[in-house]
Amino acid sequence: MADDDEEPVVSSAVRIVLVSADFGREITTAVLWLSRFDGIDIRCVRLVPYAFERRVLLDIQQVLPLPQAADYQVRIGRKDAARDRARTDGRDFTRYHVIVDGTELVDQNKRNAIRVMIEQLTARHVPLAQIRERLPERAFRVVPGLVTTPDAVRKALLETDPAADVRRWFCDHPLVDETTDQTYVLFKRWGPNTEPTLKALSDAFPEAKVTFRRADVSE
Repeated sequence: MADDDEEPVVSSAVRIVLVSADFGREITTAVLWLSRFDGIDIRCVRLVPYAFERRVLLDIQQVLPLPQAADYQVRIGRKDAARDRARTDGRDFTRYHVIVDGTELVDQNKRNAIRVMIEQLTARHVPLAQIRERLPERAFRVVPGLVTTPDAVRKALLETDPAADVRRWFCDHPLVDETTDQTYVLFKRWGPNTEPTLKALSDAFPEAKVTFRRADVSE
């Protein structure tokens, strides 16, 4: 294909330079707002002409962002943009109440709701091995011995799986089974599988009387 036929590459970055002898409040406010967005580089440059001996001299000064604060404003803008995206990217922030024999516990986010339900099931004498049968094997790891401290749990996880990302596991909430001399460690990230997993656990052990409900948005 000839070079003239190639599709041009258009950068996604936007750079805007506004030039004027002065800038009103409406302009500066809009520029400060736009500069918050990642990928938009917008500046205000003041240009003032002076007549001098039949020549025109230009005094050029960047007024927004201030040169000495430009890097700081870019970092703040990117941070604000990331926070705004987190609010609007469609992520599910549903919370759940675990209910034990009719008593509602404080609402929890998704990852902690499953952890609390499992802790309540074990407190009501449901064996950890049976709970594990209701979960994906990769999501409820077993390590040998009775391991109770976070550092020891992390070490045990890495010994069984050197590729494990220990940040994704409840290393600070191990569940020990003294009858088998084993420790169970729960995965943190459940995403859309949270509610089906809560229901599966509740339905599997009705005698434990551990159920759940979604927390109201207004709570």
